[in-house]
Amino acid sequence: MTKLREAVEASIKAYDPSTENVDENTEFTQTESVSFGEMAFRYASGGDKFYMFVGMLFSFLGGASLPGFCFVFGEMIDDMAGGKALGDMNQSVIAMCIVACIIWVTMFFQVGFLSIFSLQLGAKIKIAYFESALKKDADFYDV
Repeated sequence: MTKLREAVEASIKAYDPSTENVDENTEFTQTESVSFGEMAFRYASGGDKFYMFVGMLFSFLGGASLPGFCFVFGEMIDDMAGGKALGDMNQSVIAMCIVACIIWVTMFFQVGFLSIFSLQLGAKIKIAYFESALKKDADFYDV
């Protein structure tokens, strides 16, 4: 088994001379630190960043309107517990419908803009990966 390993290491060193002075234990542990912003936005254009910003803005608006929905629902429960007639709860029901429409619209735009952003960024990353794969020599892919 060790002879096989030595033969494989010798063939690797013969093929790739840059591995001669590399310790096998530290070869994969020495990595470059990359920030999240650099990693996430390396391939994003200005339009992609705009889609992400608007999508996140609608996400925050939709998330902020959910506590309003809870307050309106709590008011409606209090009205029912207080013995009010169903006709007296019209304001609470209308307020709940308005808040529900606001949540639906904001979440619709959030999903739409963030989907466009992710699809465009994913396509750019796939193209860059394919281009880098095409730049490799054909011998690189031989097993």
